[in-house]
Amino acid sequence: MTTVSQLLDNARQALSRGLGDDGLRLCDTACALDPSNDKTWFEAGAQCWEYNRSLDAVRYLTRALQLNPQHLEALRIRAMALHDIGRYHEALVDQTRYSLFDPFDATVKYSCGVTLRMMERERDSLREFTLALELNPSDSWTYCERGLAHIALRDLAQAESDAKRAIEVSPRVYRGHYCLALVYSEKRRTEDAIKSISTAIECDPRVGYLYELLHP
Repeated sequence: MTTVSQLLDNARQALSRGLGDDGLRLCDTACALDPSNDKTWFEAGAQCWEYNRSLDAVRYLTRALQLNPQHLEALRIRAMALHDIGRYHEALVDQTRYSLFDPFDATVKYSCGVTLRMMERERDSLREFTLALELNPSDSWTYCERGLAHIALRDLAQAESDAKRAIEVSPRVYRGHYCLALVYSEKRRTEDAIKSISTAIECDPRVGYLYELLHP
C-alpha cells in the first residue's frame, strides 16, 4: 500500500513537472488517508504554493489551520497564497495573526507592508516597512518598497533616500534603481531617470515593467 509520505512525494514530482491535476489528486488521496493530521494538509498546501497553485494551497492550508490553529508556518504560507490570488484583506488578517505569535519576524512585517500597499493604504504600509527595517536594517528590498510608498505619498526626498540606501546595501537590487528612476522622473531629471532605469534593466533584464519607464 502506498504511504502518505510516498503520495506526497509523488505529488511534488507531478507538480514540479507541471502536472497540476495529477498532483492535486495525489494530495487529495494523501489527505484522505490521514485526514486528522495537520502536517499532511500542510505539506499538500505548501507544495501547491511552491508550484504556483495558490488557490489550491489556500484550501489545504485552511484545513491544516482548522486542525491546528497555532501552525505558524501554515498561517504564514496561507497569507502569501491569499496575497497571490488578490484576497488582500484575508492575507492581512493572517499576517497580523502571525505577528501576534512572532512579533520579531521582519519578513512578515515586510509582507504586511506589501499587502497594505496593494490595498492602497500607503501610510499604514510605511509603518510596517519601518518596523521590518528596525528588525532587519540590511534588507534592501524593504527599503525599495518603503521608497515606493513614499513616492505614492509624494514624499520624494524620503523616497530618494530609501532608494539610495537600498542600492548601497545591494548594488544589484533592480527595484532600488527602479525606485530611484521614478523619483528622478517625478523631479523631471530625465537623464538621471534614464540612467537609473537602464541600470535596473542591466540588473535584471527579465522584469518587463522596467522597459515601460524607458519607453513610455
